[in-house]
Amino acid sequence: VLLGGCRHLSLHKGRHSRDVGRPKQLTRCFICRTIISQMVKKGFKEIKDIIRKVLELLAWSKSLSLWYLTSSKLQDALKLKVLGGFSSESVLQQCDVPSEEEWAKVGSNCRIAEEIYEVVKGLFGFKRPTANLFLPYLQEIRAY
Repeated sequence: VLLGGCRHLSLHKGRHSRDVGRPKQLTRCFICRTIISQMVKKGFKEIKDIIRKVLELLAWSKSLSLWYLTSSKLQDALKLKVLGGFSSESVLQQCDVPSEEEWAKVGSNCRIAEEIYEVVKGLFGFKRPTANLFLPYLQEIRAY
């Protein structure tokens, strides 16, 4: 059942159940794309100034509205950094290049975002998600 963009699954002993009339016997799991998106965006908000610097290096003038696109661009920037793409004298003079500590923050946020993206694919990439499909992914998120 879709409720405001959320998938609502009721689980009884690990199996999908459509009977939501007995809340004591059922555990309701609300899995919402919006909540997952807000989790990632909160992490990106904490490093928004660093993201601005990185997007400037990529000649990307504005922030991306979809978190997985932002994550993708940041991962591209990390690859270019490893290859030395941002170490030339002209880049260092023209742009505010992030410090090593800032790059480390970008990398850790990207790793978490990538894990969450895999969870999202697992949760919403199936027509009929069941507990055995999505609970391992939720445990991965919980581990962070």
